Amino acid sequence: MKGLFMIEFLRNALSRVDADYADIRHEKMFETAIAFDGKDLSQASTSSTDGYVVRVLKNGGFASGVFTRAEDAQKVLGMVMENAKLTGRNLSEPIRLAPIAATKAIFKPELHEDPRKVSFAEKLELTRQANLIPFSHPAVATTRTAYNEIIREKCFVSNEGSEIQEELVTVSLGGRITARDGNLVQEIVVVSGGGNGFQSVRNQEQNFADRTRIAVDLLKAEPVSGGVYNCILNPGMAAVFTHEAFGHSSEADCIESHPAMREKMQIGAKLGSDKLSITDDATIPGLVGFYRFDDEGVRVRRTELLKNGVLVGRLHSRRTAAEFGEPLSGHSIAEDYRYPPIIRMGTIFIEPGRFVIKIRDCMTLKLVFRPGSAFD
Repeated sequence: MKGLFMIEFLRNALSRVDADYADIRHEKMFETAIAFDGKDLSQASTSSTDGYVVRVLKNGGFASGVFTRAEDAQKVLGMVMENAKLTGRNLSEPIRLAPIAATKAIFKPELHEDPRKVSFAEKLELTRQANLIPFSHPAVATTRTAYNEIIREKCFVSNEGSEIQEELVTVSLGGRITARDGNLVQEIVVVSGGGNGFQSVRNQEQNFADRTRIAVDLLKAEPVSGGVYNCILNPGMAAVFTHEAFGHSSEADCIESHPAMREKMQIGAKLGSDKLSITDDATIPGLVGFYRFDDEGVRVRRTELLKNGVLVGRLHSRRTAAEFGEPLSGHSIAEDYRYPPIIRMGTIFIEPGRFVIKIRDCMTLKLVFRPGSAFD
């Protein structure tokens, strides 16, 4: 089933459910994977999988279920309904969902060259040529180069009237370059790609050459002694640090059961420098984290998290938005059809500020370095 036929099937399945709230999501995923380990081709595959996720809220209890055969819909919905009732009887506080307006939408991203129109042979050759670039330097010992392509076709229906079809396309080309000088080994990651089509992985020769040069140059770099340093991070490294050190604490479900963290992460708390502002914006087209609607049917919005060092926002699902009494953000995303959605970052980054006049495109960070750890 495709498109409107799938929406009609999902709508009919929910029509028999007597619940306070219910939704059902179908997702079909097409994946292409090509990989080289060293000079050997280690993977060349295409696959497609699909399945359904249902969620039911009944008498304050919330439950979910997964199935892969359309004919199992009513059986699984019945089981999930009973699980929700049972859960509700064992909760001290009923689960509530933040209200949203019903939405009907069809969304497809704008692509610069649809990867579905590029032959598998061309994708394989592109990956092979990228993998050969590092081997032009004798100090390169091995590589791991991979092309990955994921196309997700999602249909979502709720008993509140939302009916959403969304297609997401992501491609990537990258991997690891390992340089060796005797017992000294240095490894560098190379990445390219995004959510805007196959063009994002074309013409990456210079990228692979530049990353190879860094891996080789690091063999001659002076070792860093353990200690505390003021460091300069490029935008990519700053984003990774922000994701790990701050981003997960901005996911409401990560802190809701931890009183100490909830106390520390109160809206209005001063957490950083006046110069530091952090935003999550999954609405930026072309990036891997881009999407229009989350897997609860909520339209994602640009969400300011930290502004001038002060906590001003948080990432939410409908459940946690009701729990915290805060605005919805549209960040409840499922890994794939096998899972119900959880709160996940979209595209998190540090906002540019006036301090970049002195240190262009960088931020400073006091970092503790331990011997044996790695820098890129």
